[in-house]
Amino acid sequence: MNDTAPRATFRQWETITLDRMDGAVVQTRCHTVALFRSVSGGIIGIVNGVICPAARAVDILRSAETRTVTAEKLEPTPTEAAA
Repeated sequence: MNDTAPRATFRQWETITLDRMDGAVVQTRCHTVALFRSVSGGIIGIVNGVICPAARAVDILRSAETRTVTAEKLEPTPTEAAA
């Protein structure tokens, strides 16, 4: 498959996670989660402004009830890079 869509070098979300006990919501957690693609190709996670392992950031994103993308930066497309 030839995927020509540009990859994100940075993406940020606002998340809301509902913690439940016996079906009732006992806590609501809000996070700002960001993922950066480093120059070497690795992923860096940031949660509420603090650098953390990417796995922690991804876990928060996966467990969130709602995720809203608030910012992103895409790699330039080949035509943009040539210009």
